[in-house]
Amino acid sequence: LTPNETETLALCRQNGKVLNRSSAAQYARALRQRGPEAVIVKMGRYGAYLSAPPDIEKFIPAFKVKAVDSTAAGDAFNAGLAVGLLRGESIGQACQFACAVGALSVTKMGAQSSMPTGKEVNSFLKK
Repeated sequence: LTPNETETLALCRQNGKVLNRSSAAQYARALRQRGPEAVIVKMGRYGAYLSAPPDIEKFIPAFKVKAVDSTAAGDAFNAGLAVGLLRGESIGQACQFACAVGALSVTKMGAQSSMPTGKEVNSFLKK
């Protein structure tokens, strides 16, 4: 499950509250108790909080970029996560790759046009 901040608060019936690192951890664990094997709370420019088996509980920081349009950031993150997992990476590695894909997507305008290529992501991660 990969909810963003607003979705996390709604799923946890905490509308109107603010999500921070400690509450993201709390809500991710609460959501896992409802059934998902893993929960990644997407926190935009702050990164993501990963809660997964066996006992993975960690904050993955965002990459610093100049954002111009966040329209497809969540979709880009999810696509990057899927690619990382399909490549056989651990969920933590795949989540870091997903953060890079999401970061690159916000540097361009639009949705489809903002999706980075694998080559762009790999080059970005080498920097």
